Amino acid sequence: MPFINDLIEQNRAHNEREAEQAQAEAKTTAYASRFTFDPDAVVELLKRRIAGQRPVIEALGAQLRVVKADLCEAGRPLYVTLFVGDTGVGKTEIVRLLAGAIHGSPDSFCRIDMNTLSQSHYSAAITGAPPGYVGSKEGITLFNEELIAGNYGRPGIVLFDEIEKASNDVSRSLMNILDAGKLKLAWISATA
Repeated sequence: MPFINDLIEQNRAHNEREAEQAQAEAKTTAYASRFTFDPDAVVELLKRRIAGQRPVIEALGAQLRVVKADLCEAGRPLYVTLFVGDTGVGKTEIVRLLAGAIHGSPDSFCRIDMNTLSQSHYSAAITGAPPGYVGSKEGITLFNEELIAGNYGRPGIVLFDEIEKASNDVSRSLMNILDAGKLKLAWISATA
């Protein structure tokens, strides 16, 4: 009965071809993210390297999946979080590991040491000096635009380290950045 065996083999080959075509169609219709990092791999790395912060890491992983899906408003920050806790619990280390997993280097993020902005007049270090003040024409701020912008496949990361040590005026000036993702520099508005 080779005839029946041939028919069975033909049907099996036909079904395999249909399954391959269905998989190919599913791949082409699936949403392809512009971001190249794998949120699950990042979470596993954080779990291996950070002790005692599993709920924080799981919450971070959930937000990384949203970032990966690119479900955010254009022009706004992809993700903003505030890590609060005692010294040495891993807040800064989480950001360093996140930058290493996404960008390949643990130093690939813009770090603003808020401890140096403990007095209200230091808010000019964020926005630039107002018109008429020393340094107003230089356009110097603490932000590294290249690290903040990231690139098409990898989002930029900004760490406001030790934010609790900054003055209230400095913290208030950050609220617009964290909400809208925009910062109006004083020296730009003076020249415009």
